[in-house]
Amino acid sequence: MLDIKKEQSVELKGIAILMMLFLHLFNTLTRVEECTTFVNFINGKPLVYALARVAGLCVPIYLFVSGYGLAKTADTATGKRILRLYKRYWYVFLAFIPLACWLRPDQYPGSAQTLLLNFLALSCSYNGEWWFVFPYVVLLLLSRHIIDFTRRHTLRTNATLFVIVFLVSLLHKMLGPWSSIIAVKLLKNTLFVLPPFYAGCICALHPSLPLPRGGRFTLVWIVLLCLVRMMIGASDFNVFFCLLFVFLYMQLKVSAPMQKVLVFFGRYSLYMWLTHTFYAYYLFHEEIYGLRYPLLMYVVLVAVSLATAMLLEGIWRFVTTTGRATRAEQ
Repeated sequence: MLDIKKEQSVELKGIAILMMLFLHLFNTLTRVEECTTFVNFINGKPLVYALARVAGLCVPIYLFVSGYGLAKTADTATGKRILRLYKRYWYVFLAFIPLACWLRPDQYPGSAQTLLLNFLALSCSYNGEWWFVFPYVVLLLLSRHIIDFTRRHTLRTNATLFVIVFLVSLLHKMLGPWSSIIAVKLLKNTLFVLPPFYAGCICALHPSLPLPRGGRFTLVWIVLLCLVRMMIGASDFNVFFCLLFVFLYMQLKVSAPMQKVLVFFGRYSLYMWLTHTFYAYYLFHEEIYGLRYPLLMYVVLVAVSLATAMLLEGIWRFVTTTGRATRAEQ
């Protein structure tokens, strides 16, 4: 039986955001070639490039946790969740896009249409890693129906449908030639995010689901899982690696200090996701990759992204708290 407590879900989000930052630094050989690397994997490619394949589990982990949490709590406040996400998104948008216009006037803001589409998250040309916003909104809109279906049908039916959904999601690659069309790109991304979210719902509502047991060798199994993922190039099966990783990780005895660290990162994961590639790619690429050494690059990117997230969250809390206090006085 898989039982993920609220604090543990935040912990998994902490793992996911740390994976994401690593992934976006080293997920292509072109980017890795900008670094000074010393260690290669068994296939002769730089080790950081192979490790980035494991880090590619970040999005499936986040989606799985989201699906699990929504199904477990039966949260029906869909509109509030969407509005809360858009408020944070617009907050970061208004904080960074004016800066981008100043630092990169040849790239930002573009036409009025481009500005509007990015503001609504219908386009992610300002920051490619914002592609996730709109598909996640679609998932939230569909979540009540997905959860109701998952609850009303047997585990076997849900497992069968999950396989079908996964196979259909592979069609997102076939839509590649038409990805310049906004509607097609949004459909492609939505197909991509659906399987791990649905898997989270299934695991939350069907506790009889048989899970792999790591026993005393749980950490060994996790390492072996990562090694296998490092040897496989295609990311089509990341959802299955994600499931195995989460199942095994939940059996792992993680020290209390490490749990606190991961929860800490998990609480700031939203702002870290929305801002980190402005540093790594769009505005300060030369400064980050100019550090040359992968470990140093990663530590600096984590540090500046976390500092930015803490600053944004601090300002947000101050403004919202002050606003509530003013309304209360009136």
